[in-house]
Amino acid sequence: MGSLVGGLLSHAGYPVTLVDIRMDIIERVRRDGVKIITEDGVLVAKPLVDTPETVNRVFNAVIVLVKSYATRNAADTASRILAPWGIAVSLQNGLGNLEVLKEVLGDRAHGGAATWGATLESPGVVRLGGRGAIYLHKAHPAYEKAHEYLYNALERAGLNPVIVDDIDRIIWLKLIVNTVINPITAVLGKENIVVYRNRWIRKLAPKIIEEAWKIASRQGIKLPPPEELLDTVMNVAEATGANRSSMLQDIESCRRTEADAILGELINRGRRAGIEVPVVETLYTLVKALEEECSKD
Repeated sequence: MGSLVGGLLSHAGYPVTLVDIRMDIIERVRRDGVKIITEDGVLVAKPLVDTPETVNRVFNAVIVLVKSYATRNAADTASRILAPWGIAVSLQNGLGNLEVLKEVLGDRAHGGAATWGATLESPGVVRLGGRGAIYLHKAHPAYEKAHEYLYNALERAGLNPVIVDDIDRIIWLKLIVNTVINPITAVLGKENIVVYRNRWIRKLAPKIIEEAWKIASRQGIKLPPPEELLDTVMNVAEATGANRSSMLQDIESCRRTEADAILGELINRGRRAGIEVPVVETLYTLVKALEEECSKD
């Protein structure tokens, strides 16, 4: 997602710097740029790229798209490179990311969510897996200028920004979609379309949604009823059918997944609320088992 969003912003003419810790990605992007494979052809963007330690520009906005377990490191980097009036926006998966950013950045940390799909085929090469929107929480009064700058940049880049009053609701909606699609595709090793097509998964999905919905309701998050959420999940699975979820990509590459921020966080919040989530716990256990087996190979 970082390659997709940063690449499209750069292709639209904005001065983008991608920040990464992997030197293979940095060297490839410096040499070849970011290649975005779309249904209409290949776009090539030429953003700058740097490491967290060496980036030294000052930015109006930082878009955080790291894995949830790296959020604090990203927040520390953002605190060093953001202008005093600048904002950091989390477009990450899972719960708890915004809270970590706020611990470091205070009011400069803003919530957001992205519903685009993307598959990293190789360093610097990303395949668009489904078009969506980027949701931004309405601007804090002190940071309206930076917020407007980011909104206009996302719009010009074709990333379909949408301003919302209640970003927590959007984050939970995305979480529920991810709670169904990500672990199932990771366990089965299949693209998103399997969630839409497979009759056994259609029996399982409502149980997952019901557990997550109960926790959200207990926390005061106003969501559509579970049957409507099921329609949303299936629509996303169909619309992004060719996409390989981030959790599947992580398992295939023997990387740590975001199971803790998506499934584990739900389990923890359920326990604190006295709500049992046996299906979510089973999915979490299966994904963590895949992680462990991968690490042994």
